[in-house]
Formats: sequence, structure tokens, C-alpha cells
Amino acid sequence: MVSKETIFNRSFDYFVSIISQRILNSIIHIVKHPIFIFYLGAGVYGDWLLLLSIPSFLSLYELGFGTAGINKISMSFAKKNFDECRRVFITIFFLLIIFGMILFLTSLAILLNISTFDNYFDYIENDIIKIYILILVLYLIVGNISGFFNTLLHTANFYALSVYYKNLFILIEFIVSVLVLILTKNLMLILMSILIIRIIRLFFMILVVNSKIKWLSFKITLFTYSKIKELIIPSLTFLFPPIIFILKNQALFYLIAYYYDSQFVTLFVLTLTMTRIIFPIGNLMNDAIKIEINQLFINKNFNKMLKIYFLNIQLIFWILIFLFIPIYLFSSYFFEIWTLSEVKFNYNLFTFLFIGTFFATLTGPLQLFLYGTNLHSKYVTTNLILTLLNFIFLIFFLEIKALNYIAYSLLILEILTLFSVLIFTSIALNKPLFYFFINISKVPEFKELLLLGRNSILQKKFVFNFLNRFITKKK
Repeated sequence: MVSKETIFNRSFDYFVSIISQRILNSIIHIVKHPIFIFYLGAGVYGDWLLLLSIPSFLSLYELGFGTAGINKISMSFAKKNFDECRRVFITIFFLLIIFGMILFLTSLAILLNISTFDNYFDYIENDIIKIYILILVLYLIVGNISGFFNTLLHTANFYALSVYYKNLFILIEFIVSVLVLILTKNLMLILMSILIIRIIRLFFMILVVNSKIKWLSFKITLFTYSKIKELIIPSLTFLFPPIIFILKNQALFYLIAYYYDSQFVTLFVLTLTMTRIIFPIGNLMNDAIKIEINQLFINKNFNKMLKIYFLNIQLIFWILIFLFIPIYLFSSYFFEIWTLSEVKFNYNLFTFLFIGTFFATLTGPLQLFLYGTNLHSKYVTTNLILTLLNFIFLIFFLEIKALNYIAYSLLILEILTLFSVLIFTSIALNKPLFYFFINISKVPEFKELLLLGRNSILQKKFVFNFLNRFITKKK
């Protein structure tokens, strides 16, 4: 049985690595927008933001098999059923390649029959947009496959290592794209450069995973249709979260772009991006906690599972409480500096989007039990229905030019989503709702955390992991 000290040490190592990723992403977001606005202008940058949102629409092409496969591999690894791990891995790997080829050919056929994008793009020419989209499709396919290999490290408890490698390529991709922008101001070259970085990352991750995971095998004979049948139901329901995300983000951006010009799209996207500054807090430990919940649930260690589950939520809840007011008070000043005063700040829009983000951030860790145990089907179906209804209302509000109601509607959706996850988790755990409210609002057991942290540091566990990261034996 895995001790709480072992789980803490793994989670602490992951926490440090994921904090570094959040800091890196925050710096990139803060720096990237003003640089691109300065060199491209607010109008062209609005088109660029719409263009980069296209992969999110197409990310559903793998039908959720990647996420369901990772969950299955993690459960099999907990039972030390390595033959099952191999069969699921090779089946998902080849499915990703096949689905990727289908996506690229389908995209090519559709683009050849589309004549204009004038309703959405104001500054980029139609013919060149088609080439940009094809490059982004390849970027998505290669990124999904490399991401699958990266996440495989989680199943063998190499959480931190996977994050550090992901950080490395995020940083490389950002630096290269900015250098190409400054030197050439050529969008085609920027897209080609980040695609090349993605391809390098894919081959690099294959080598890393092959060196770290002992059971890994690339034998095509391990491919089995029975695994596809076994995973198809959880896979299809794992499609719902990305659909929900698209409806809340990219689809909404295109909807706004249909009714308004690129400069308003820039305002909405940048305002939403700034409200999301607190959102990563809710996801700091998600991947590690989900795997721990997954493996503790399989081994029927429910008490330890619930303790880890609620401790994560409590930490996030109190961090959000302390950060909310200062961020809100200084939001307009930061926005003006961030956008070089090129985009006018909208207090009303920011306020309701920011409150909605608060609830969305809290929803993230609450839904980990349902996702980590594959008990998510009813919850995500309900969430999808709520999001679709909200999207219909958003269309109506845009038709009558009621911009403020867009923010109101998004806030109501996040509140309903929060209550939805509470209800379905309470049913799954056979616990009353007040049990969740009490445990969420509790002050975390800092004394126990400090004792575990002190033991971890005294044992030089973190230092050892950091120095030994590249020579760790295979699992």
C-alpha cells in the first residue's frame, strides 16, 4: 500500500514543477500579447487570435480515446498488469495516427471547396488562410501524439518529469515564434517554425518515454479491436469537456467576430484572458491528484482518496479567496499597461467574467473524482446540455446587441456547472451536499502539510528527485 508520505513526495515534486509551468505560462501570456499587438496591430492580431483558435475546434478528432486510454493504462499499471498496458498503449497510438490522417485529408477536401472567410477575417487574405489552417491542423495532430507520450509518464508516476519537458518546449516554441515575428513579421514563417518545434518534441518524447517506461512496446501485433470496444463509451463522453470548452471560448470568439469587428474580438479575448489569471490555480495539481485518486480508488483506499481530494480543494478555495480582491482592484491599471493602451478596458465585462472564472476555477478540482474514476458520463452530459442552452442565449443576445448579457449568461453557466459537479459527486460518493460545503470551506491541515514537507526536505527527497530526474530507473 502506498504511504501518504510517498504520495506527498510525488505530489510535492509535481507541485514545484507545475508551479514553474504556471509562472512560465503567465509570463508568456503577459509578454506575448503586447509584442504581437506592437508588431501586427490590434486588427491583424484579432485575426491571428481567431486563426490560432482553429485547432481547438478540431481537437475532438481523436474521439476522446487518448484520455480514456491514459486512464485505463493508469488503472492497469496500479494492478501491475503490464500486458494490458502494452495493448491499450499500442491501440491508442495507432488510433491517433489513423484519426490524424483522416483529419488532415478531410480538412484539405473542405478547404478546397470553401471560397471565402470574409465574415470572420478582416485583414488576412482568403487564399493564404487556407494554407495557415492546414499548417495548424498538422500542428494539432503532431501535438496530440506528442502530448499522449508526455502524459504516459504520469501513469508511471513521473508527473514532474513530464511537466519539465513540456515547459522546455513551451519556452522554445515561444522564443522561436517571437524571434521570427520580430525578424520577419511573416505569419507563415511563424506557423512553420512552431510546427517544426512540435515535430522535434514528438521524437524527443518518444525517446524519453521509451527510456523511462519498461513495459513499453511498439509491436503492431499488440493492436486489438477489443480494447477499442472496451474504451468507446468512456472515450465518447470524454469528448464532452473539450466541446464545452470550445463553446465557452473559441466558438464564442467566432460568434462575436461574426457580429463585430476584429478589434472587439481582441477586447473580449484579452479581457477573458486576464480574468483567467486565477484559473491555473484550480489546475495546479489536477493531473497528479487525478492519477492518485484513480489508483487509490482501484485499490479501494477510499479514506485516503477523500483526504487527498478535499485537501487539494481546500488549498485552492482559500488561495482564490485571498487573491480575488487585489486582482480585481488593480485590473484596469494592469490591462492598460498590458495592451499598451491600444484596447479600452470594460469594467462591466471584466467584473462578471472574473466572478465566473472564480466559480470555474473551483469546479476544476471538484470534478477530479468523477474524471479520475471514469464516473463522469452523467455529469458531462448535463454540463454539455447547460452549455448548449447557454450558447443559444448568447446568439440571441448578440442579435439584439446586448453585450452585457453575454457576461451575465457566462456567469450563470459557471454557477450551474459548479452545482452540477457537487450533485453528481455527492451521488457517486453517497454523501450529502452539506458534507461537501463543510469540507470545501475548511481551513487546510497546514500542520500535517508542514510535517510532511519537513520530512520530505530532511530526507532530501525533492533535491534527490531534481538531481536524479534524468537518470531515474525505468518503472
